Amino acid sequence: MRSRTVLEAIAIIGIAVVAGAAFGLGTQRPHNSDDFWRAVAFEGVMAENFESLKEMANSSDVVVTGHLLKLEESRSWVALPELGDDGVAFYAKASVRVDEVLAGAYAADSAGNLGVEIFLTDWRKLPDLAGSMPTEQVLLLLRRQPDTKLPLYRIVNIQQGYLRDVGRVETPIGVTEPWLLDLDGRAFADVVADVRASARTR
Repeated sequence: MRSRTVLEAIAIIGIAVVAGAAFGLGTQRPHNSDDFWRAVAFEGVMAENFESLKEMANSSDVVVTGHLLKLEESRSWVALPELGDDGVAFYAKASVRVDEVLAGAYAADSAGNLGVEIFLTDWRKLPDLAGSMPTEQVLLLLRRQPDTKLPLYRIVNIQQGYLRDVGRVETPIGVTEPWLLDLDGRAFADVVADVRASARTR
């Protein structure tokens, strides 16, 4: 009788695990994950402010649509030597599978993907950040990182330079610029077409 109870308990746990995966519990994240973008939105980190999507696209080295595949350690450097270990800054590398190049050109990594560096304050944040990586398609406006052996890029402004496709456009977390707010809710394909058209006039 006891062995049956144990087997029933194991079966219930197994069903719960399967159900949890099916309904997005456990380590699964929702399709539209704000956690990732909120965590990387450091104000003023190598940022330029833009007044329109066209201006931002024309100021970028490359503009692509794609999907983020994985996140890993990239490099670190001493940003503020006077702070010792507290003055060290970090980059994580997001590998992006490119769906379409809308403007410019990029150098792929050895796997054929686009490497985008994202600023971190601490390596210990990397596992949680990797666990919250979004699955939706994104439009990324990028600049080539200088002085790197591998081809690496950064988002021109982490608070402006990406748009998410969640069945419509969803703009960066916490934006206040009217021109960006006007993009919110538009058809993603229409915004991509606008960027593609503006790239022809660069």
